[in-house]
Amino acid sequence: MASAAPTPGELRERITLQVETDTRDQVGGRVVTWSDQASLWAEIRPASAREAWQRSQMQASAAWTVVLRWRTDITVRNRIKWRGRYFMIRGVTNEDQRHRYLTLACDELNVTGQGVGQPQYPGANASNNSYVAVGIV
Repeated sequence: MASAAPTPGELRERITLQVETDTRDQVGGRVVTWSDQASLWAEIRPASAREAWQRSQMQASAAWTVVLRWRTDITVRNRIKWRGRYFMIRGVTNEDQRHRYLTLACDELNVTGQGVGQPQYPGANASNNSYVAVGIV
């Protein structure tokens, strides 16, 4: 059963839709940067959270649901920035098939017991919000 469409008052959180851009550095390595694509009104709510041992460390993860007005340019290659937190989009659904709202299934990046900071990618550079992919491309 699909959830009811949100009222305009429920879309009260301001989020930023970001798009990934791949470039090459001086030695041919892949550099990924994120740039702002749009500022949108949305409803954002937690869906689930869990902790598990991974690589001999306790790892926390949090899933979120984001509902916003219909757009055609959102894919799993985008991410959401909200209140200094970052969310990878794992799925995009048009629940009522009427092209009015989108529901995004998202995973929060860099979940810790103290909250969320910058995304943790290999070679992360918090100052310019980019990272260098490790490995051969």
